[in-house]
Amino acid sequence: MLVNKILINFEHQKVDNTKGVVFIIHGIAEHLEYYRDLSHTLNEAGYDTITYDLRGHGQSGGKRGYVKKYSDFVDDLHILIRELTNKEDKIFLVGISLGGLIAQLYRIRYGHLSGVVTVGSPLTGIKVNFIQRIGLRLFGFLKMKTNFLDPKLSNNFDDVIEDPLALPYFHLRMGYQMLIRGAKHLEKNQNKNLTPMLLMHGGDDKIVLPEVSKTFMERSNATDIEMIEYDGVKHMVFKDILKEEAANDLIRWLDKRI
Repeated sequence: MLVNKILINFEHQKVDNTKGVVFIIHGIAEHLEYYRDLSHTLNEAGYDTITYDLRGHGQSGGKRGYVKKYSDFVDDLHILIRELTNKEDKIFLVGISLGGLIAQLYRIRYGHLSGVVTVGSPLTGIKVNFIQRIGLRLFGFLKMKTNFLDPKLSNNFDDVIEDPLALPYFHLRMGYQMLIRGAKHLEKNQNKNLTPMLLMHGGDDKIVLPEVSKTFMERSNATDIEMIEYDGVKHMVFKDILKEEAANDLIRWLDKRI
């Protein structure tokens, strides 16, 4: 699908008598195939699913591992929701890591959601001084290497995909736009367009500490917000040792909000 002049690769799995539509938003340097199993599990539970490759990722168009401004990811998602769903649909966003930040940025800008789920997501801004900020802006063309077999990511790598579609790097500009500018914007506006929220986090996550989700929850004025922390689980909650438990928790949470 052509979205904001970028070809976005997506998969739309439909079921009969659907309960709702769940958008699964992957993390940095990943692509939609990482969460195809989760998509199928949600289908079996009665939900339509839409998974897609972020711009610059997977089989979508755009400069690899790059985004000009954080709102580009949000605007892409808005068009996908507009074009692929109906007004009567119950729409849920499930964002993994960076995808959770995108989901929350979408919520505060557009609203009209039945729920948002974040999984090990950087929901609070990284604090940098003036010199660091200038450096990140000036050297945004530089690349950061990725490592999908980093032991900080998971206790279980049986399901971790390492293939040509997984990015070997991302540009510093994307990190700056999302983890500093985007997360800071969320911090300032997190209580706009409140909706039911579930924060899922690995208790042993060293990439994004569980305290990040706890801080977000403490600052929230939402009346329906919950956090589940999985002991011994690292960053990739839906790939780690308690992935089945996490999927069941997600489905139970969704079902209660239908």
